[in-house]
Amino acid sequence: ISNAIKFTPEGGQVKIRIQTSDNNAAVSVTDTGRGISPEALPNIFLQFSQGDINTEKGPMGLGLGLSIAKILTERHGGNIRAESEGVGRGSKFTVEIPLSNSISDS
Repeated sequence: ISNAIKFTPEGGQVKIRIQTSDNNAAVSVTDTGRGISPEALPNIFLQFSQGDINTEKGPMGLGLGLSIAKILTERHGGNIRAESEGVGRGSKFTVEIPLSNSISDS
């Protein structure tokens, strides 16, 4: 959510959607911000990856937030994905996690 706010200009939109099914919950954060280039998208969850970032909304991070989010999500049996149609087209990040109390060791 903080990245969506950080990379969406004033007047843009950040939307959060929560969906559940019998076994999973999904949280999607969609923004109308700067988007992610096709070249940067495959590496967006790598440690220290910051893509081709340029923002005026405060100090830059270390490029660890999405990497940590991926690790924590996967350790809870879930997955995280990023989607963007390119620079200037916004982004969508979705986290899916199981709702059951037990996670198989598959």
